[in-house]
Amino acid sequence: MKNTVVVIQTILLLIGLSVVAAGAQTDAAGSGAFTARGNGLVMFSGSGSVEFECKGFIMLHAEADIEMQDGEVIRIELHNDAAIYIEVDGHVTVTGENIKATCGGANITMRTRSDGMARLTGAGFYRLGLMTGFWTADGIGIEIINTAEE
Repeated sequence: MKNTVVVIQTILLLIGLSVVAAGAQTDAAGSGAFTARGNGLVMFSGSGSVEFECKGFIMLHAEADIEMQDGEVIRIELHNDAAIYIEVDGHVTVTGENIKATCGGANITMRTRSDGMARLTGAGFYRLGLMTGFWTADGIGIEIINTAEE
């Protein structure tokens, strides 16, 4: 149990540092399908559906629904109507209104066609429509607009 507490404290510290560094800065914006691949932290806020594949953890706020397609995870409830899922190793789909989801770890892939804001911190690359770029430890904010398709 002590190891689980240390893991949770470390995750919350990393998320907090990333959010403070991120602010509300938008470094890129565009429309189309969004994909990010890499290692570190990937955050999404918006409405609709977002898919993650990773080996690490996912933190969600209560308004979102989560579907795990691979493996067993440990769910830990937090005081702010959020939950952390640790020992994630596989495919996760999050849907809802006002989604606030953070995925951290290695071999992360995030995909969405929903409107929202992505914040990427660590190392990797992203594609939004025809635009491509890299993300680093400094982080990058990407606004995904007019992409909802029915």
